[in-house]
Amino acid sequence: MAVKDWYKLKQYPHIGLPFKPRDKSWLVEYVKDPDRIKKHRFTPFIKREIIQRKFRPENSDKNVYGKRIRKPKDPPKKRPILYASHLDSLIFSYYSYYLSVMYECYLRRKTYKDCPVAYRKIRKGNKAKGNKSNIEFAHDAFSAINNFKGKPVSIIVADVSNFFDELDHKILHHHWKLVLNKYDDKNRLTMPDDHYNVFKALTKKRYVKINELHNTFYDRLWVERNKPNNPKKIIWKQKKVSKRVNFKRERVIAFCKKKDFYKYHSQLVYSERRGEKGLKQHKNSFSKKGIPQGSPMSATLANIYMLSFDEAMYNAITSVGGFYQRYSDDLILICPRESENFIHQTMLDAIRDTNSCNLNIHPDKTKLYRYSFIDGYYKGGLVCPEDKVNTYHQLEYLGFEYTGKRVYVKAQGISKYYRSMIRSIKRGKFYANKKHHKHKGLFKNKLFKRFTILGGKRVLKRIPDPKRPNKYLPDPEKTYNWGNYFSYLMKANSVMKDLNENEDTINKQTRKFESNFHRLIRNKKTKLKPTKRR
Repeated sequence: MAVKDWYKLKQYPHIGLPFKPRDKSWLVEYVKDPDRIKKHRFTPFIKREIIQRKFRPENSDKNVYGKRIRKPKDPPKKRPILYASHLDSLIFSYYSYYLSVMYECYLRRKTYKDCPVAYRKIRKGNKAKGNKSNIEFAHDAFSAINNFKGKPVSIIVADVSNFFDELDHKILHHHWKLVLNKYDDKNRLTMPDDHYNVFKALTKKRYVKINELHNTFYDRLWVERNKPNNPKKIIWKQKKVSKRVNFKRERVIAFCKKKDFYKYHSQLVYSERRGEKGLKQHKNSFSKKGIPQGSPMSATLANIYMLSFDEAMYNAITSVGGFYQRYSDDLILICPRESENFIHQTMLDAIRDTNSCNLNIHPDKTKLYRYSFIDGYYKGGLVCPEDKVNTYHQLEYLGFEYTGKRVYVKAQGISKYYRSMIRSIKRGKFYANKKHHKHKGLFKNKLFKRFTILGGKRVLKRIPDPKRPNKYLPDPEKTYNWGNYFSYLMKANSVMKDLNENEDTINKQTRKFESNFHRLIRNKKTKLKPTKRR
């Protein structure tokens, strides 16, 4: 296995100092040695929460501008993120890559190999270059509806509730062994000791809360600085950083050294257990469910966990001539109208099966759509609780909206683009008015690159030739500019064109983007303060 596929050094503050490029040789040797990994002591994760506040219109009340009043959902959604130390992250990355290769080998022999699509490299068909993305996966699903050729169609879109937090450890352990396909002397599936140590580190979920860790070490955090007499050289030293928002500016690289943490502050470690601390079995009674979100292995293990469910749903959906696809915890099931109840009940039974899945479908995020072929194309929409079809709510899947005749980008994606644009322009103008920035003005080039078509073209990067001015050298790695939201929309328009009767439907959604961008730059509310002439 190529080292470049899993070996990536990252700079983020954790327990223990980060590694340098010169450490690569011994790190690779350590991570790939099973005898060392089976004895490795994993450092606790660091836990932080991402709070997502969503705004939804509750009624038809409108503001002075004629738009519906949106109120925040209460309480806001909290997503716990646990991330590993630098060495542990490399170990998880290596075993994630190893398991993903074994997972692909396992699926190669199965009929349902094309059903799970997330976190995988699936080649495009028809001799096209590159791998599929969510655009191609959505295109496959919408094409499956059109392939029913006039028959009434039912579509079930579902979401698994608390997916990563509810993964059963016993089922995960069994599926892990299935993918490894290793047997002991008695011809039983077994898990090597190094894999079992990694499994324990993930399922025990030992962590430290980031606010408690910062409160303990805020006056002696490790930061990165340039050497005074030689700016090209980097030195590490300890410094007081009172607020976490200043970590990036102060170039914080670590909270403390590992030996200092284990020697003086091991009481900060939490562990999710079943029993109370007063019980005798407290130390060995770890929780039976959940893996940390944010570790390099979470994505691969999510696919491995759903092996039995994918097989059950594929067998059920193919028996009625339908289509099934799973993108992580998002499911789409397309079937004839007469098989709607059978497929829905099969999905509920398979997901709740305590021996193979033991999960639950989120009732609020499970939606049923019905489409009928009328006047040459499909018409329909969301099925309401009264069993009536609401044509104002069309099928939404993987960021796209399917109306039967056209495919559009969801309005939420465009709204997010506008919010990001407004926030960035306001932020840029705010800092342009500061004393140390007034002579520089607004950095328009960055804004143009992020929010206009100028930055949307993914062109090859050019390397200036030091010997010949205004000349460029060929890039041996052929790296491209990242592009922006326009890059995504142009690709989506190209892929979905055959479903949109060869019209640029998605490009038409972007026709006001640039005019709104220039209007916002000139907006009086965000206008730059006039500078005094000297």
